[in-house]
Amino acid sequence: MILLAVLAAAFTACDDSWDEEVSGTRSQTLWEVISTHESLSRFSSTLSANGYAEMLSSSGMYTVFAPTNQVMATIPAEKLEEVPAAHITLGQYPKAMLDTMTYLSMYNGKLAHLDSLYLNEEEIVCRNGVLRFSNTASTNVPNIYEQLVALQDQYKMAAFIVACGDSVQQIIDYTDPATGKAKKDTIYEFVNPLFDVIPINNNDSLLSMVLVDDETFDALTAKYWKYMVQFDPLGTETNSFNVDSAATDLVAQTALALDLTCRLTDAQKGSAEYLSMSGVKLTMDTATVSQVINASNGNIQVASGVGIRIKDNKIKDVYVQGEDYYFTNETYVYTRIRTTSMGGKDVVVCGADSVRGYWHYYSYVDSLGNTVVTDSIVWKNYKKVLYDESNTTAVHKKAVGGAILGYKVPLYSCKYKIYWRSVDDCAHHCQPDSTALDYPKYLENPNYPVGGVLRNIQKMYLSMPGEPALQYNSNTDLGDFVLNYSPNNRFSSTYKNYRCMAPFDPEATATEIGAKGNFARLGINAGVGISDPNYETPLLWCKTETPKADSPYFSGIVDVSTNEKETYNAKTGKPILVPKDVFLNFYHGDATVFVTSGAFNLSNRTSSAQILGMIYLDYIHFVPEIDE
Repeated sequence: MILLAVLAAAFTACDDSWDEEVSGTRSQTLWEVISTHESLSRFSSTLSANGYAEMLSSSGMYTVFAPTNQVMATIPAEKLEEVPAAHITLGQYPKAMLDTMTYLSMYNGKLAHLDSLYLNEEEIVCRNGVLRFSNTASTNVPNIYEQLVALQDQYKMAAFIVACGDSVQQIIDYTDPATGKAKKDTIYEFVNPLFDVIPINNNDSLLSMVLVDDETFDALTAKYWKYMVQFDPLGTETNSFNVDSAATDLVAQTALALDLTCRLTDAQKGSAEYLSMSGVKLTMDTATVSQVINASNGNIQVASGVGIRIKDNKIKDVYVQGEDYYFTNETYVYTRIRTTSMGGKDVVVCGADSVRGYWHYYSYVDSLGNTVVTDSIVWKNYKKVLYDESNTTAVHKKAVGGAILGYKVPLYSCKYKIYWRSVDDCAHHCQPDSTALDYPKYLENPNYPVGGVLRNIQKMYLSMPGEPALQYNSNTDLGDFVLNYSPNNRFSSTYKNYRCMAPFDPEATATEIGAKGNFARLGINAGVGISDPNYETPLLWCKTETPKADSPYFSGIVDVSTNEKETYNAKTGKPILVPKDVFLNFYHGDATVFVTSGAFNLSNRTSSAQILGMIYLDYIHFVPEIDE
C-alpha cells in the first residue's frame, strides 16, 4: 500500500508538471484545435463525417496537413472522403524535420511529395502532434500502376503491363464461427507477375517509368526479340527453328518493362542517360519527353526518343563460378579458398565416375624408402593419390567413365565464345623435365607438352535452353556417361557428333593435333596460369566417336575442328557458317553445361597414361558475339 501511494504521488506530480509546462494549444488535442479553427471548418466537417475526430482526440501522435476552407471548396463532393487520409501521417514531424524531407508516407498508404502540399510556415504544436496548413487538397493520388490502367487505351506498353495481371482463384481453409467446423472457401486474388520485378504498385517505392510511344515500343520489342527467342517443344525440327512467337513476345516485352523502369533518383528529367532497375542504360533524347505524370510512388515519363544498346549493356558477359555446380556424379569434390581465383574460390574434383570401374597400378615410396608397386587401390585412397602433394605417380590401364560438374547458365539467343580458367596447381603435376628435347619449346610456350608436366584433358558439353538437358548415364553397359540429346549440338550437316568443346592450344598445327589421335597439344598444362589471375583458356569444337548401336551418345574425342569455319546444320536445313570456337545458341533461357574429366581421350573405352578423373575449375566465361 505504501508503494502504491508513492507511485500515485509520482504520477500526480508528473501530470501537474506537464500541465504547468503546456500552454495554449500544447494542452489541446489536434481535434480540439482543428474543430475550433475558423479557416479549417470544411476540413473539420470532413474529418468528423468520416470518423477521424476520435482518432485525432486520442493519445496517439499524428501530423496533420490541413487544407484551408478555400482549398476544400475545390474538391468534388464524391472525393471529399479521400482527403483526410491523404493529409494525415502517423508520428510527430516538426517543421525543422519536414524541411529536410521530400516524401512522407501518409495514412492512406501513399507517398506524398511534400512540395506538392504547398505548406504554410505556420506550425501549431498540439498535445498529440503537429498541425500545419496546406494550400492544396490531395485525394487518393494514383500510383504508377493505377496511372497505367488509365493510360492503357492510349499506349501499347501500358496495355501490355495491365494485361499481364489477372484474378487467380485460391481455395482457403477457415473455421465456421457458428459451428466450429473446418470449411473451405473460394477467393479471387489479383496477381500480376510483373510486380515481382517492377514494384510499380508498391506505394513505398519511388520509381520512374519511361512510357514509350507505340512506334518506339514496337521497335524496341523487335530489337529484343532477336536475342530472346523461346523454344517451342511442339515444333518440327526439320522445317523450322521451333520458335514460340507468342512466348518470345511475352519475354521480350517483359524485359522491356523492367529495363524501362528506373529508381526515381536515376531518371531525372533532362539527363541524357537513365539507369534502369536492371542495370541497363537508357539513351534518352530529352526533347522527346512530352509529359511527366506524377504518381504517389514516383512518376511516369512519356517519351519517344529512347534507345537501348544491346552490346555490353543489355547483354553482358556471363561468368559461371566453378563452385556453383548443381550436379555432380562424384563424392570427392572440394571447394578451395584461393586468393588468386575469382571470388576467392575454385573447385577441384578428385576422382572419377564411382559407378564405373578402373583398372590401374600405381607406385609410391613407403616410410622405409622402398618403392612399392601395386595393381589395386580402394576408391578413397585412389582419389587421395590424385590430389596428394606427395611424390606419387599413377598410371591407368583402362577407364570407363568420368567425373561431371553440371551447371545451369542463363544465355540469350546469340553467338558465344567460351573460355574457362582452369589451373592445376598441384605441385607434383608441375615438374618439367629440363633434359627433355622439347624443353626449349616448353619455355617458349608453357602449353607445349613436356615430360613431368601433366596435361589435364577437361571437356565441356552444352545443351541449348528449351531442348532436352544433358544427363548423366548410370548404365555401365554403355561406354558413354554423358547423354546428349540436343539435335543442335553438332557441327556439320554430315557429322552429327560434334558434341563437345575442349581447351586447345591456338598455336598447335594440324599435324600436332592430328586426325590419328595425337592429342599432345589438346588440354591444359598443369601450372599454366597460376601466377596470372586473368589467364583464360579458349574452347574449341571437338568431334566425338561415331555413334554405335550400343551407345549413340559417344563423347570420346576423335578429332578437333581444324578449319576456320564449319557448316552448322541449322533447323532450316540450311548450313550456317560458324567459327570453330563459337557456340551458336538458338534460344534464350538456361543452357545445361557439363564439365567432365579427361577419362575419355581417343575413345570411350581406352585412355592414355594420364591422371584421370581430375577437374580444376575457377570459372567459365561466356562472351556474347553481338553485331549491333
